Amino acid sequence: MSNKATLLPVLATLLPVIATLLPVLATLLPVIATLLPRLFPVLATLLPVIATLFPVIATLLPVLATLFPVIATLLPVLATLLPVIATLFPVIVTLLPVCFLLVNTVWTCV
Repeated sequence: MSNKATLLPVLATLLPVIATLLPVLATLLPVIATLLPRLFPVLATLLPVIATLFPVIATLLPVLATLFPVIATLLPVLATLLPVIATLFPVIVTLLPVCFLLVNTVWTCV
């Protein structure tokens, strides 16, 4: 988990660079799409769809860049909680039908 926590700030610094490169890639995709039909017809049909998604991804990248440090700080906490969740999971699974039965009973009584 510590490797992922150290990579997240690096990714957060790279995201603005990727966001600036996405419009360039979006302009190159039609050129690539005209070259690919003979080699990869399926990929050539998907490239216009991918090209339309690039602006959406470019607008989301700054948001993701701000979330990466938060995720990096939460990873150690999640790593310590995972064994607790893993031990409680069978208990939760066995209690869910009982909870649903209680909610259903209360719902029908009301």
